[in-house]
Amino acid sequence: MGRMTTRKGSEGGLFRDACFTSGSPPQEGLPTLHLLGVGKVGKAFLRCLPQRSYRLLCVTDSKASLYERGGLDPLWVLREKAEGKSLKGIAGSWEIETETAVSRVEADCVVDCTATDLDDPGRALRRTLSILESGRAVVLGAKDSLLADTGALLEPRFRGRLGIHALLGGTGWNLMEELDELRASCAEIVAVPNATTTLLVQSIEEGLDFEEATRRAGEEGLLEHDPAQDLEGKDAALKLSIVARAVFGSEVDFDAISRPSAGELDPGMLRGRRERGFTTRLVCRAKPGGTLHLGYEEIPLDSNLAIPWRNVAYGYRLRRGELRLHLGNGVGPAATAQALLEDLDRLFGRGNAHGPPPPPKRGS
Repeated sequence: MGRMTTRKGSEGGLFRDACFTSGSPPQEGLPTLHLLGVGKVGKAFLRCLPQRSYRLLCVTDSKASLYERGGLDPLWVLREKAEGKSLKGIAGSWEIETETAVSRVEADCVVDCTATDLDDPGRALRRTLSILESGRAVVLGAKDSLLADTGALLEPRFRGRLGIHALLGGTGWNLMEELDELRASCAEIVAVPNATTTLLVQSIEEGLDFEEATRRAGEEGLLEHDPAQDLEGKDAALKLSIVARAVFGSEVDFDAISRPSAGELDPGMLRGRRERGFTTRLVCRAKPGGTLHLGYEEIPLDSNLAIPWRNVAYGYRLRRGELRLHLGNGVGPAATAQALLEDLDRLFGRGNAHGPPPPPKRGS
């Protein structure tokens, strides 16, 4: 695999003065991608990408970018990363701000696998809006853009070029396709959006102690860097905030959301419930104009919410009583990467004749 070689210098030289050593012409006709973030999900995405017909123009992390106009080999990038290198340490990389790289590469679609930044979500929002306003597409794995301004990103003019399927555990397309109906008729959201807590509950019910169950969740790639984000409902609350804003259109005070403590996962209580024919899930609830609430609830084993840990559930109770249930299996790095690819296939009309049309050409 050839790689880009450059002279260190001003950012203006990037992508104009680069000398390419691959010797292969660009793969004409294939949608082009720019991957942001090479963490667990980003690596899983690179691992799956060769099975799909896309051309990877650029990979960017917080420090640097790798670019190849003929298309980067995803597996080559993975091999370089496997040696413990950051992109900055790979020969031919370019130290450049993420926003500058995104604007200059001009790939058909940006795949955002960066870590969610709650300290400055506005930065991700500005980047995402800039991409969409330019006529390009964005597939989101990170939550910060939508947390900053859900309504702006879900405007009808953007929906055919915005992917949130993976962000909501493989249910994002269901929400996008039914959004207008749900906005008109949804009376309550009830969801089990966090697979980590479900795995912990199931593991403890099966006889593991809390430490063993936590270790299992880590081995499955589910735990956040700070496990308390999962156990105390922070990750679930972020997702509930997004869907509540999307459906009800109201502002959400994240700090006011009622959340549980990790101490509520008492092994004796969990096993006792199971012996009585019940189980426990971290259930999220929201109503129009009301507060958002999360809690570890006792539910029957035959409940729609008693899903296995490899799934998430988002339920939308309509005013006429019907429960519209969206089930997803985009759990863990590998499954999240597959959900990102499903987003891409839908956006570009590949493998799903009923999906939205391909993103319009820039300038159209």
